[in-house]
Amino acid sequence: MAAAPTIYPELIAAPHSFEPIPYDNYFVHPGYHTPDYTHEYGEVLPGADFNKHVYEFDGDHNIWDQNDYEERVKVEAEMLVALEALKESVMYLGYDINDVQDRINQQMGRVRHNQDHIYENMATQQTIFGETYHRVEHLGETARYTQMDLDTNKYALVLYCQ
Repeated sequence: MAAAPTIYPELIAAPHSFEPIPYDNYFVHPGYHTPDYTHEYGEVLPGADFNKHVYEFDGDHNIWDQNDYEERVKVEAEMLVALEALKESVMYLGYDINDVQDRINQQMGRVRHNQDHIYENMATQQTIFGETYHRVEHLGETARYTQMDLDTNKYALVLYCQ
């Protein structure tokens, strides 16, 4: 179980402060040890004269002992496992990307299909609207002529009845 991250409320309250960030519990890996720079290490680094070092090289001296070799094999094995896991994750990510791309293409096809229906419906509605407008206009003229005929007949009836 991973350790919970440390939350520093004073940093949340003042996001623009320039005070140094505390690093207590920052490195949560259990194998991490804070380096100690107070003492000299026993390793002597080679100088710049490469040919001299080659000449003075002791071939009988072990460069690595068994523990160093086992540690290196262990680290490289862990790196190979991590690399293989990363490759697998990338492979699944590729599958997911292809799946999403297929879904996008399907949706684009549906959108185009719906647009075709929309354009057909708009053309039909324009035709129906034009026909309806002309019919209403014709009926309005017919109603006006009918009203004029009624008015004429009413005036004739009024004159006749007097």
